[in-house]
Amino acid sequence: MVNTSFGKFAREWDEKVGNDGVRSSQETVKAIFQFLGKVKNKVVYEIACGNGFLARKLAKSGTKEVWASDIARELIDIAKNKYSRKGIKYSVRESADFIGIPKNHFDAVIIHQGMFFIKDIEALIKGVSKILKPSGSFIFTLLHPLFPDARKAMNETTAMGDNLDDLIEMQEKYLKTYSKVVNKDWGNRKVSYLIYKRPVSFYVNLCGKYGLYVEAMIEPKSETKKNNKIAKTNIPSSMIIKAIKVRTNKYVFK
Repeated sequence: MVNTSFGKFAREWDEKVGNDGVRSSQETVKAIFQFLGKVKNKVVYEIACGNGFLARKLAKSGTKEVWASDIARELIDIAKNKYSRKGIKYSVRESADFIGIPKNHFDAVIIHQGMFFIKDIEALIKGVSKILKPSGSFIFTLLHPLFPDARKAMNETTAMGDNLDDLIEMQEKYLKTYSKVVNKDWGNRKVSYLIYKRPVSFYVNLCGKYGLYVEAMIEPKSETKKNNKIAKTNIPSSMIIKAIKVRTNKYVFK
């Protein structure tokens, strides 16, 4: 059975990401820190942290308190044992599992390149709203809906497959929510994992339902490959969204 956990190929994922993140994450991480602003006195929780590279950047930047979790115990073990864990409180848990997480505690909750791995997205966003302080920020990244077109136009394989049929399927199903198995080659190993496809409006509207109102969005310039060389493209690979927990009695959850 294919699932969204990277536990079975944690070593390969860690080799790909390393201590600094993959090349394509440089601009998204920069945007996240732009949205965070000064982190010195902030408490931040990263969900779906993988091998912890972003959590480590947060800790090294002087963030007051860093929490980080992932569903894959193997990745958390790598984060704790291979790299510095100073200033980071790690846990193994489902993304929508908030048992033991204090309410109204965090200045920011971050999900970097992880939203499409999460099945129960409504439980996640509802939980995020509970644990954020009033006026706290929910910062998350999504695959830009136009980027697969840019990759295909530049003769690179799409994010979901190798042929035009995959691209057509993405366009036809864009406004729908569905799951899909992704097959990739990482080095000498073939890996498969499950992702959940949803339109951008799905996330924005669900945030609004739970008192998280979108304040800003960044669409950074990106790069792809053409003839095995890095090529710039004005169509971003990702979008970074910042939603704020509003102060209102309308959104009170038990």
